Amino acid sequence: MNEALDKVRKGEYARLSGKDRRFIKGQKYTLLSPQGQPLAGGASVAEALFKANRRLNKAYLLKEMFSHCGLQA
Repeated sequence: MNEALDKVRKGEYARLSGKDRRFIKGQKYTLLSPQGQPLAGGASVAEALFKANRRLNKAYLLKEMFSHCGLQA
């Protein structure tokens, strides 16, 4: 699931430009960290990122749903 989420992140980075693109750059580990273990400042950064980009939000939520259900892709 982490690989799929990272592909979405890379796709969004390639699709966007300007301020939105710069905001996504450097957020890989914020997105890949488990919801219960945010990185330093990761929770607020992740929330802002999800508000700015619905595709990343949806991909992250799917990743978390799979991990809570004990499913592995």
